[in-house]
Amino acid sequence: MSMTNRIGTYLKKGCRSIFFRVFIIIGIIGAMSFAALAGADKPNWVPIPPEEFALKDCPGMPGASAVYLYREIFYDMANLSAFVHKRIKILTPEGRKYADAEIHYIKDSLEIKNLFIRSFTPDGKEIPFKGEIFEKKVVGVNNMEMIAKTFTFPNVEVGTIIEYCYSVKTDLDNFSTAGLTILSSLGSSDISEDGISAPYEGGFDSEEMNASPVYSWILQDSLYTMKARFRFLPIAPSALKDMIGKSMRLIWIFQKLSGIQPFINAQKEIELEMTSIPPFEKEELMSPPSGERMAVVFFYFNDEFKTLDDFWTKEVEAWRKGLKKFMEKDQDKIQSMATGLTQNTTDPVEKLNKLYEWAQQIKNLSYIPDLSVDQWKEKKFKENKKVSDVLERKYGCRSDITRTFVALARAAKFDAQVARVTTRIDKSFRKNYPVFYGQFDSEIAVVMLNGKEMYLDPATPFCPFGWTEWSKTFTVGVREIKNGPDFFSILTSNTDISKSRIEVDVSIDDLGDLNGTAKVLLNGHDALDWKLRAITSDQAELKKDWEDYFRRGFPSGSKVTFKTIEGLKDNKPGLTVNFDIQVAGMGINAGSKTTLQVLSLGTTKMDLFSHPRRVFPIDFQFPQEILTDIKVVFPDKIQLSTPPKTNEINTDFAHFSIRTGIENEKTLRVQKEFKLTRHYFEPVLYSKLKTFVTQMETSEEEPVIISR
Repeated sequence: MSMTNRIGTYLKKGCRSIFFRVFIIIGIIGAMSFAALAGADKPNWVPIPPEEFALKDCPGMPGASAVYLYREIFYDMANLSAFVHKRIKILTPEGRKYADAEIHYIKDSLEIKNLFIRSFTPDGKEIPFKGEIFEKKVVGVNNMEMIAKTFTFPNVEVGTIIEYCYSVKTDLDNFSTAGLTILSSLGSSDISEDGISAPYEGGFDSEEMNASPVYSWILQDSLYTMKARFRFLPIAPSALKDMIGKSMRLIWIFQKLSGIQPFINAQKEIELEMTSIPPFEKEELMSPPSGERMAVVFFYFNDEFKTLDDFWTKEVEAWRKGLKKFMEKDQDKIQSMATGLTQNTTDPVEKLNKLYEWAQQIKNLSYIPDLSVDQWKEKKFKENKKVSDVLERKYGCRSDITRTFVALARAAKFDAQVARVTTRIDKSFRKNYPVFYGQFDSEIAVVMLNGKEMYLDPATPFCPFGWTEWSKTFTVGVREIKNGPDFFSILTSNTDISKSRIEVDVSIDDLGDLNGTAKVLLNGHDALDWKLRAITSDQAELKKDWEDYFRRGFPSGSKVTFKTIEGLKDNKPGLTVNFDIQVAGMGINAGSKTTLQVLSLGTTKMDLFSHPRRVFPIDFQFPQEILTDIKVVFPDKIQLSTPPKTNEINTDFAHFSIRTGIENEKTLRVQKEFKLTRHYFEPVLYSKLKTFVTQMETSEEEPVIISR
């Protein structure tokens, strides 16, 4: 296949099948071959002005440990090349950590070429780099080996300027979306935007290319940038038409910025020069970082479309045609199966539940870990073209299962349809981004039951009847049976509050040490999250994850040992995990009184509220409720007496209460209730949320004084 045809094929695939987090970052750069790259013999360094040697502090961010004096990123589609240049000045002793540099790439897919490195002493003397460049494995991505080239600048001190540049080449035959993810980090200190990979959905019902993401400038990095230059040389429209057989125009969309405009330079490159770019600093529990960075995103867009509405109308129409083709054939077979599954059942809820349970038993190929093309062939899997294929073979990807369930529900006389939705695990829907399958990346069922719409998720293993997995809640979707795009909001009912219960049952000895057991009972989204995690984790890994997760609710040095787990492989809403626990030094005896620090047991401290302000929204993923019941049993020789105590905190979005008392003169009983009725908080609500959490933690830090 010629290079021109390869690029055309890649663009067509990119318009429908690659995850959105890759879409919005970079596209066509993956079409680079072993072509000549920029800077073969020596780099064309941008001169360092005297004022940068004299710089003592970051002008836009006083006190910063280091600053980008200059960054440059250049992608050349016409000559199939990429180039990155970084120049950093160390401003404080803490900034010396930037002397350790890493460049990430995928083995056998990407290769770093023409790497040039130098530094300058504080008095301006150039130091050529003579150290070693090492390689190390960082992490595996989609069955591919990620490698980091690492090197360390010598003798770095406050005032040192460090600088390096490099080019990239790729092997198209071995290229992958994993390679795209790494290429997306060129010019950024982050190798991953969101670090999350969704299961394969399927349901791609259009081969037509109406828009394709090409590439984007990620303008922010982890340090303040004084000056940056971004360049992009796209393929000429006439050449692109030869590749894909359609007239396309290049459009670009601004993300999280305004008041700037790229220009066309003398080399016909699209160029943007910027100064004073603030750093991008991730925050805990923030919305997906890929949608929060300042960026300029480039797309090729069907020249026949005048507006984005034209794009959405065409894409949704193509998806609906594909649904109809998949679901409306062999109605007699569908009807026969639905009748057999629901015979002797008259209650509508019970009837729908039977169909749902059957759909969940279909072998779900989307959740087979690391299913390769070779394994697919070895197991003789075939692509399902219609519902009757799924009924016969009893396997399918996510969209196959959802569509089969909806077809059976219709045959059983339910008003049911398929909806394509945005999973918010790694993105938020943006209408101004012309990407259909990359944004609407999952399908669910919408069924009218007793006059109300019910959202169902039969293609998510273990998802209880009446639920959808949390990333498909509070999001946006398009319906199967409507005219036009019809974007609609998917809200959830009160049943989507994830309820958990923690039971701690311990005894205290004369040294004030606690020994006993703990039981964690999860329901709803929390339980489903762990069940899905178990699909791709081995038993030892899961055991460690559980211990680490639960240990966070106990003082440092506590011993938490996993014992058993129940409900891990069924679609009931609950999950129970049992632990042995040992906690030292929780009680202090003084005469006839014992002071206990036990009110915070089982509660994970929320470190995200240690900051005075918040830049990005806080997203807890879903509303939740946690009940904690602590019993501390004293030795038989001791009789206890202390008045009961209650503390309660209420806001319009949360509730917390704590009650203490004595039972049977031997047992201290602590009961806590925490309830969060919303999951998403804009930064303007941060202070209210922080005040609530501070009050809650203060009440848990109070000692319990018991008379003996």
